[in-house]
Amino acid sequence: EPDRRNGEQQGLEPLLHERVRRRGVAEFLGAKARVVHEVRAPPAFVDYLAAQSEGNPFFIAEYLRVAVAEGLLVRNARGEWTIAETTEPTEVMCAALPLPRSLHELVERRLSELSPTTRTVLLLAATIGREFDLPVIQSAAGVNEDMALDALADLVQRQVVEPVETGSVFRFSHDKLREIPIRDASAEERRDLHERVASALEARGGFEQESVCAALGRHWLEARHPQRAIAHLHEAGDKAMRVNAVERAIAHYRGAI
Repeated sequence: EPDRRNGEQQGLEPLLHERVRRRGVAEFLGAKARVVHEVRAPPAFVDYLAAQSEGNPFFIAEYLRVAVAEGLLVRNARGEWTIAETTEPTEVMCAALPLPRSLHELVERRLSELSPTTRTVLLLAATIGREFDLPVIQSAAGVNEDMALDALADLVQRQVVEPVETGSVFRFSHDKLREIPIRDASAEERRDLHERVASALEARGGFEQESVCAALGRHWLEARHPQRAIAHLHEAGDKAMRVNAVERAIAHYRGAI
């Protein structure tokens, strides 16, 4: 069984970079199911898969395996796959699914043998979010531009990140490539990463922007500096109120509580 599974995984790995559109996830699942058992994918689960996989066929297949193993997907009397009957909302059940081990192993292989500088750049980028820019990464990592670019070039070659149109901005190729490394970091390391990012953002300025104040508040909060976080979150809330963005303002103020 392990040999067969490894063979299947290796055969699916080239699909990692073949994206299918979000609306095509249901068709992908339907085609995969018809080959085996002439069944249809439950719509509620399709929505979850689309969000988690971003249309990546390998990720879809692995989440399907976990859903069946965990009893989330079961067969009804007609032999069709459906969400298991429970008092819990489907969204809660989906959120409780463990990350497929194969995805974790796949990401680990993709990120193996990184240099210390590249690993630091990766973790700082993952701390910032799906998109990040070169100046903040360079400042947070404490390296010169050439070193930062070399690290990013390595991550681009590994197809972990990709440049976007603006040139100095990069984004993770898939959010799992961002989530897993930061999840594997220790709590102490995560606090340090947030502190370094917050310090880099403060050094850059731009406090007239609500988004910058909100980001600073979030990072200082995660870095366990609540007083500094509160000041920025209040400022973000005030800026949102000035443009009548009441819901955003409330979210910022609540974050400061």
